Amino acid sequence: MSAGDLIEHVDLRGVECLNAERDDMWRHAVCVGERDQETLTLVTDDDEELILTLPFTSNVKPTRAVIKGGSTRGNEETSAPMRVKIFVNPTALSFQNIGKKTAAQVIECRSEDGAYDLDATAFDNVRTLTFYVESNAGGTDKTEISRIEIHGCLADSANMNDLKPC
Repeated sequence: MSAGDLIEHVDLRGVECLNAERDDMWRHAVCVGERDQETLTLVTDDDEELILTLPFTSNVKPTRAVIKGGSTRGNEETSAPMRVKIFVNPTALSFQNIGKKTAAQVIECRSEDGAYDLDATAFDNVRTLTFYVESNAGGTDKTEISRIEIHGCLADSANMNDLKPC
């Protein structure tokens, strides 16, 4: 099973982004083409927190997430995400209840390339991923994200020939 970019398996019609400056701004960080343009970024609206929910068209096994941020606006009002919690198959997450939920993985964003390996046992049969940006690196009022990628494979793409007999 090769690990590729899972963006083609995201149901773009079902993506939900809470606390972005604009409703469709998540596309700047997630969609191929837009996330490759340095001037297009996802920026929070009221504070540094953000909830981004990505539903998939089929079950997937994510193995790696890429989360890149930074300030392309040329000012000090935004900064990169620092602490990101990732939830697997959550139901109805909001800013009111997300603090009470247990994340599948918590990432402290300190990697130069923005790539983080995901726990294989926690990300085994995923239909929906939710990214919760809890804080940012600069302590600024807004968080700016330039790129989010999810790498992995389809959950049902296991090769039956790789299975060992009991």
